Amino acid sequence: MGRRFGKTRLSAFEAVCTAALGGWVMLAAPTYDLADIDFQECVLLVTGNDLGRLVFGTPNMAKGNQIIQFETGGRIVAKSTDTVRGLVGRGWDLLIFDEAAKEPDREIFHRYLRPALSDREGGAIFPSTPEGDNWYKDLWEKGRHGAPGYSSWQLSSRASPLMSEAEFRSLMEGMTSDDFNQEILALFLDATGSVFRGYREAATASWRDRPEKGRRYVMGVDIAQHQDWTVIGIMDVGSREIVHLIRFNQMLYTEQELVIIEASRLWNNAPILIDATNNEGTAEHIAEKAYWTDVQKFKFTMLSKPEVINQLKLGMETGELRIPADHPDLPPDVLKLIRMQLSELGAFRYERSPSGHLRMGAPTGRHDDIVIALALAYEMSFRAVGGRPIAISTGGRAPAVRIGSGGGPPVRLGRKTR
Repeated sequence: MGRRFGKTRLSAFEAVCTAALGGWVMLAAPTYDLADIDFQECVLLVTGNDLGRLVFGTPNMAKGNQIIQFETGGRIVAKSTDTVRGLVGRGWDLLIFDEAAKEPDREIFHRYLRPALSDREGGAIFPSTPEGDNWYKDLWEKGRHGAPGYSSWQLSSRASPLMSEAEFRSLMEGMTSDDFNQEILALFLDATGSVFRGYREAATASWRDRPEKGRRYVMGVDIAQHQDWTVIGIMDVGSREIVHLIRFNQMLYTEQELVIIEASRLWNNAPILIDATNNEGTAEHIAEKAYWTDVQKFKFTMLSKPEVINQLKLGMETGELRIPADHPDLPPDVLKLIRMQLSELGAFRYERSPSGHLRMGAPTGRHDDIVIALALAYEMSFRAVGGRPIAISTGGRAPAVRIGSGGGPPVRLGRKTR
């Protein structure tokens, strides 16, 4: 459904009806804040009319332990999927997974939530606005194609009885066509607007926890800004495979520097290409300390960013570059990271700015740190061997040739000159 359709009110109605008849209901969402919105709506619903007579005691409003209990034995609880411990151990008659499309880990439902419906033969509802081409779309397609046990609906914001024509038109103002199609019309963008169309096919590389003797590796590093994450992408130069990812946040820059330096040392003294757009000082410090290897900085501009992103895109589409595969035998934390990588690549898209310029990046509220680290690692793999790819487009009357990316004069970093 499109935004402002009334998904929260609909979810609360279904939850209260089920619990009033004695059913157990879980309200799940990717964050506690989203789950809390649904829970608060349920509280308003049961305390605002005669249904309140069925409520046993007073609803517990404490986050992490929110519960409404009914005289019939029914209950409603709110849970966040970012802590899997709270998702196991109980059986449910109804699961409402709000804004499920925003959940980056496709295994959250199948591995943790779906089994909890088995003993009570419960059902699930996934009210959400689409979020690109991800696991939620795969789930929705099951209902669309008539898979047993699944039903799917697609409703725009305008289809809601709560939405006036004037409000609908006001939502259109200032939105790009892609944003309007996804956020208001509730359309899956598929490949439309998506930058990386071959990323799923490129996910065939094997994850490695440690380097192999004699192999040559390089690192691409995206440094965290504010609420973002620092991500290190490690690539095998010979096989053109991303073999390892490191992701962390809420660290001081000095602590981040130590993690980056240690990763380089561990992975056979891997050369480093680091995003220095707003972190020149960090790049300088790393170059001073990691004296055993090559440390280069990369500044993202309106010209350099499209070059390295398109290079990454081309590498995946042609099979030149491979990224880690989603393999069920991997540890849960590694699986989550790999699936987050796929989610970021799927959500990364082209957008038209109000001034008319075409730009690329993650949608509002989403991260692209892994994408940037992959792009920098791939770029560094060419710099490490002294050459970069030549990308030729034959779409016009004459081939357009692009050589290199992020080039320029040598830059002094620490004790070395690049």
